[in-house]
Amino acid sequence: MRDNPLEMRLPWRTRRQETAVLDVAHEPPPPQAETQPSPGLEAALAGVPSDGSCGVLDLGPAVAGNLDFVSTFASRVQIVDLFGAGSANAAAPAPDLEHGMQVLRELVPLASETFHLILAWDLLAYLPSHRIGDLIAALAELCRPEARLHAIVPTTELIPAVPSRYRIVDAESLVYEQAATDLRAAPELPPNAVDRLLEGFEIEHSFVLRHGVREYVATRNVER
Repeated sequence: MRDNPLEMRLPWRTRRQETAVLDVAHEPPPPQAETQPSPGLEAALAGVPSDGSCGVLDLGPAVAGNLDFVSTFASRVQIVDLFGAGSANAAAPAPDLEHGMQVLRELVPLASETFHLILAWDLLAYLPSHRIGDLIAALAELCRPEARLHAIVPTTELIPAVPSRYRIVDAESLVYEQAATDLRAAPELPPNAVDRLLEGFEIEHSFVLRHGVREYVATRNVER
């Protein structure tokens, strides 16, 4: 009696195949990504030079699309990943904070009053409160008068355990990429607290967005 040809074409289930299936099942999930409007980014960009002389300081991880976008109007782009590689899967929320702060301090004598735009993303929500003053002081030294600082501050009770990664879609929208599924309590940062923290800058615009954040655009004070 001949074997059923249909049965002969079915692949044998090997131990190796079973292991491969198990390995795939345990791969970490991809980042959760959501596209959101960003009136704050739009307002910040409206106040920087468009003649190619703009200097941009990005305090997040290097993101190719972001670099391509700002390079269309900036002659200099400096990336200082204050939390280290976007903090994806990091055990601690600020593994490279000391290194990042040291890089900023070393930039001061080399690039004093160079930058027209600072992209601070959501770092104010993750910095220890006693270190925010150090950061803002360093940024003030690196900014030209009337430079713009763009910041995203959560208004929810819980936030991702590590900073999100942000991708610029265009001048009016951002992609939020949440690498961690764990949550932590959000710091209390009402507008008056943010205003105090940004000493040396003056809040020019504030936007409350429906997805649980407030965007700030602050301008470097002309008086020093």
